[in-house]
Amino acid sequence: MCVALSTGCSTPAKTMNWLTPDRVGYGISHGTMTGLGVGNKTMRNQEEPLELDFNGDSQGSMIWLEWDLPSWKQPNERDRYTRAKIRDLNYRMSMMEAEDRNNKLLDEWLRTKSYER
Repeated sequence: MCVALSTGCSTPAKTMNWLTPDRVGYGISHGTMTGLGVGNKTMRNQEEPLELDFNGDSQGSMIWLEWDLPSWKQPNERDRYTRAKIRDLNYRMSMMEAEDRNNKLLDEWLRTKSYER
């Protein structure tokens, strides 16, 4: 029996590769919100504008499926070079950010030590 989506009866693996995801993701989000505002008069007999004041929490769970789409062209050397440079730049920027955080922690620690004397 052939699957209608496959290119032929002898290649069910290609069809299953298209139908089954490559990765499954799961995430949880949690947030809080606060709002305060004044609305327009919306009814004829409304004497004062509508005032809003609210607080709230939100929680969410999500699941997603990911498929790797096939590449129809191979990247050339310039594309590989550009990607390598971008990866290197991202790494260097993350190291600079980490160094900046460490310097701030060290400065704060030195400030507290100078007050103890």
